[in-house]
Amino acid sequence: MRVPPRRIAPWIVVFSALCLVVFLFQVYREQPRSVDGRTEDLRLGIYRYTTSALLLIAEDQGLFARKGLDVSNKHYEYGVLAIKDLLSGNIDIAAATDSVAAWSILRGYDLKILAAVASADLLRLVGRTDRGIRHWSDLKGKKVGLTKGTVSEFFFDRALTFNKLTRDDVDLIHLDSPAIVDSITKGEVDAVVVWSPLDEQAQQGLEHKAVSWSVQYGQDYYWVLLCKSELLQQRPQAIERLFAALALAEDLMASNQAEAQQIVARQQAGSQGPVDKMWPYHKLRVSLDQQMLVAMEDAARWHILRGYSKGKTPNFLNFIYFDGLEAAKPGTVSIVH
Repeated sequence: MRVPPRRIAPWIVVFSALCLVVFLFQVYREQPRSVDGRTEDLRLGIYRYTTSALLLIAEDQGLFARKGLDVSNKHYEYGVLAIKDLLSGNIDIAAATDSVAAWSILRGYDLKILAAVASADLLRLVGRTDRGIRHWSDLKGKKVGLTKGTVSEFFFDRALTFNKLTRDDVDLIHLDSPAIVDSITKGEVDAVVVWSPLDEQAQQGLEHKAVSWSVQYGQDYYWVLLCKSELLQQRPQAIERLFAALALAEDLMASNQAEAQQIVARQQAGSQGPVDKMWPYHKLRVSLDQQMLVAMEDAARWHILRGYSKGKTPNFLNFIYFDGLEAAKPGTVSIVH
């Protein structure tokens, strides 16, 4: 049946009104919301590499600003330094591995874990074949350089155990990150334990005299964001906005991985190598996984066993801020609490 002309106009009006409501609602959702309407400052301390991809994408694409945040990103070579600056009040949020986060909490620091923004398998041993290194057993009596107190030492120690070796079988040399590559290429050490992309730099420097393998044995480490408790008490809205911006970054990455890789390549610090090559070694998402909690407990026990801390393994559930991520992305929290 043909609709009379006089009945078409009201339907058009109603439909147009509904479209306008939906449009205004979407616009409202995208606007930064706060009690006083002002943008909030947030100082982040991160490693400007693929592990921080979501943060770099949010920065590059203006997603922080869209959610009402004025974010400054300071680069750190490893998480220990970022946490040190966090405790000193120089930054608001630090990024570090789950192990370093666990050790910091074990030492009594008043920290809260907000979420992991990545997990990765990037730690590798690079050895000199001209020093007779081709297998784990060849490390006996050799000088191995790494940065003590970081996740490199933790995973290397575990890998030694898996291969029926002990720390007494090697001469462990502490090296800061900038010196590691030069130390092995100059022959000052026989092998190093490094994270990507330093492993590639070391192998390039050694040319045909290098051998390399993973020290993680299939266990990813988590790249987590931490803050002091006072930030959550005084500025919980800043954390809410942070998660909202990271959710947008995840959406962008899911919709266009090639563009996401280009953004990270443009934003990363220094000459870090091809992003697309290292991308498969990462799981880039905001989460609070049960496995992360297990990894932290394992790291804490190791820390105590090594004599780096006293006491007993804390209940890390008390140091995780669940409310923020559960409100923003409830399906990404798998930790039983």
